[in-house]
This record gives sequence, C-alpha cells and structure tokens, in this order.
Amino acid sequence: MKRKRNLIILAAIFVALIGVITAEKLVTRHVDKINTTDEIILSIDSNELKSVSWVCEDGELSFENRDGCWYSSEDENFPVNQEKFEEFLSNFSEVHAGFIIDDIENYSQYGIDEPECTVTFTDDSGEKLLKLGGYSTMDSKRYVSVEDGRVYLIDDDLMDYISLERDDFMQQFEIPAFDEVTELIVSGKNSAQAVYDEEGVYSHTDEYNWYEISTGEYRYLRDSKVESAISTLNGLALSDYVSYTASSEQLSDYGLDNPDHIITVKGSLENENGEEENAEYTVYIGTVTVPAEDEDEEDTVNAYVRYEGSEIIYNLGSSSYETLSELSYNSLRPSEILSLDWESITEIEISMDGESLDVKHEVPAKEEETEEEEDAEEEEAEEAELQYMVDGKVIDFNDALAALQFLTVESFNDEKATKTVEISLVIHLDNEDYPQLTLSFYRLDGEYCIAEFNGEILGYTERAQVADLKEAVTCIILSLES
Repeated sequence: MKRKRNLIILAAIFVALIGVITAEKLVTRHVDKINTTDEIILSIDSNELKSVSWVCEDGELSFENRDGCWYSSEDENFPVNQEKFEEFLSNFSEVHAGFIIDDIENYSQYGIDEPECTVTFTDDSGEKLLKLGGYSTMDSKRYVSVEDGRVYLIDDDLMDYISLERDDFMQQFEIPAFDEVTELIVSGKNSAQAVYDEEGVYSHTDEYNWYEISTGEYRYLRDSKVESAISTLNGLALSDYVSYTASSEQLSDYGLDNPDHIITVKGSLENENGEEENAEYTVYIGTVTVPAEDEDEEDTVNAYVRYEGSEIIYNLGSSSYETLSELSYNSLRPSEILSLDWESITEIEISMDGESLDVKHEVPAKEEETEEEEDAEEEEAEEAELQYMVDGKVIDFNDALAALQFLTVESFNDEKATKTVEISLVIHLDNEDYPQLTLSFYRLDGEYCIAEFNGEILGYTERAQVADLKEAVTCIILSLES
C-alpha cells in the first residue's frame, strides 16, 4: 500500500511539472510573438476619402466628402469648418505602431472585440477600419487593430482627437485679431461714431484718445468705456447658437430682419505676409419679447446676435445685451466733469451767492533780494512749488480741488437750465489750444443740479457734490475774512 501511495504522489508531481513546463512554453511563445517595430499600419489621404465615420461607446458621427468639401451626413446644411476637419484627419495620415502582436488567440484581452471606438475610412478602394481597444497595463499605450489579424500598440493615443460633439467641427464666426482698433460705429435704436486719435488735440487734456464725430465735431469719450465695449464685442461666447441656417424667414423669428442694434468695429491687423491691413466686422442684435403668463411678472426679452457674412444665430447673454444695447454717445462719455492736468491751472474765478473769488495758481512772490541772491536762486525759483493764492495770500485750496475732481454727471441730458445759479467757475489754463474753461451749476431740486460745461448742458449732478464744492469755497472766504 505504501509503495502504491508513493507512485500516486510521484505521478501527481510529474503531471504538475508537465503543466508548469507547458505553461512556461506558452508564455515564452506569447512573449516571442510581441515584436518592437516602427511600422506605418494605416495611411490615409484625405483628398481620396469619400466618407469618414466613427462609432464609439457614447455616440457616433459621420461626414461625407463631396467635390473636396466635407459635409455632415446628418445635415448637409451644417457649416463644417473645413480647415479644422482636415486638421482632424491629419492625425490619421500615418499611424505608427511601436509594437506588433501576432497570432492573436483572444482579442478580448486587448479590448479589440468590443473596441472603445471604431473609425471607418471609405475611398474608391473600399473601407479601412481602425479599432481602438484598451490600454496596455505595462506602459499605458493604446491597443489598436486595422483588421489584418494583428494587434498593435501605438504611442500617440488617437482617442485624444476623436470628438462626439459635431459642434466641435462647426465653422464659427472668427473675429479679426486686431493689432489696433480704430473705430466703433453704432446704429439702430442708438447711434455713435467713435474714432481713435492719439495725436489729435481736440480737448483740454491728453486724458482722452477716443472721440465721437457723428456731428462733425470731435467730442471726447472716456477711453475705458469704449475699450470695455469693444472687449465685450470681442469676447462674445460663440457656442450657444439657435440656428446655423439664417434664412430670411428665420431672421424674423429672432428679430434680426430689422435689427435693434448694428455695431461695426474697424481696425488693423498683420496679414500672412507680415503687412498691416484694414479689417472690420459687423454685429446685428435682434430681440424677441415673450409676454409674461402672469400679470404681476415682467415680459421676457430674448436677445440674439448674428455676424455679417455668417448664417449662424447665437443667443446673446443678458449681461452682454445690457452693455451693447446701451451703446451711444452718452454711455461712452466721461462721467467726471473735469479731467485736467491740474498743474496747468493758472487761475480760477469763482462766483457764488453774490460773492466772487479770484484764485491765482502761481509761485508766491519773495521779499526783495540783492542781485547776487536773485542770480543764485534763479534755477530754484523755476522749480518752486505752485501755490493757490488770493490777493497774494497763500490759501489752502485742497478741499475745493478735491470737490472739483469729484464732480460727476449722473445722467446726461440736455434739459435747459432756467433756475438759480448755485456756483460758476472760469478756469484758466496754461494751454494754447484751450486757455479757458467755464463751469456752472444750476439748481434743479433738492437732489440734483444741472451741470453746464463750456456753454453745453451736460445733465444732472448730485446737489450734494455741488454743496461740497460750495462749502469748500465758503471756508476759504471765511478764512480770508478772519
């Protein structure tokens, strides 16, 4: 019995050894079938293709080539970005493999039996299939198959280039990449024509470079307001579209058959030859009012935008619409009433409540000096600090100056000033082109005054601001009297 038991144990060991040796041979045989290479396993000429489609786990897309132009198989009216689609195809022009696996017995271990995505290229010779399987656990490379009985490992993961969003291939409107913007034109419900002129002398200060010229005169604008409007236009989100076939019938559905606002931006940019050339684009904005279902609620205004030369109609966000729909001369004007090189002031004549004050801005006179002292201090005198003075006496004008700098227009309008003058100023400047400015404030009511600058009505200024200026001037008068 003991001998028989030993024979059984020996037989079991022998069988186990045979199994180990067989497994080792199988492993060795499998490893031997994996070879390194740098082989082109797929070559695609986009000019020869008739169609391209891909089916992935989460969806599919298909495109057709007609006379050298790509169309969506789902909708031939869909505007395909030809350059972007050719760029997509270029990723498949030559597919290189780093490893080859031959004599495949089980495709499932490579994810080829149920690939993540299958791309089909069709030309005159037929179909070429590219199956994208799983990842190699050793080096995280993608397994692929081109239906030739082999599995390959590729260095460049082609799944990175495949999108299931058709809109990724959409021909969106491209706003010119201006090097410099020179003009902003607004028409429709509002109007304005703003031009950039850095060298022109059209105002009492070099603070302004943008001017409104629709009336034939150069009326200065606040640079930051114009630039903000242009930034809004250039930064519109061109993704939320409602239609990409803006026929004349569809335009009326979005209020674009008769747009509320038409805005054109002009400028210059560098072309492909490195030369500066002019460029422009025009935006059309339309609105559709949706009546509220409840009387207590407000109607909803939906805004839409379209670019000249494009059939795509986009939704326009409420914030962008609010900014662009208000563009006009008044919305682009400076809110501050006075923007000056304050050192250029030579004199300010102030009239208030029947009193007048003549404030000089100059270097105080010194006591009589000898000729030698005068020569020695001549250079220092040129750099001496300017002071505000009344009748040769230095005064503290800081509060009044701060009040002047703080004056703003809350609402621009041309309402006539017919009531009492609160305060008037004549400001003299060391400026050949603009030697004198006039500023007056008329009482309107308890909350506002009407501001008039150089004979032109600006609009409403808070009476509290005018009161601060008057109080500062009153303090100067009282100090002089004491």
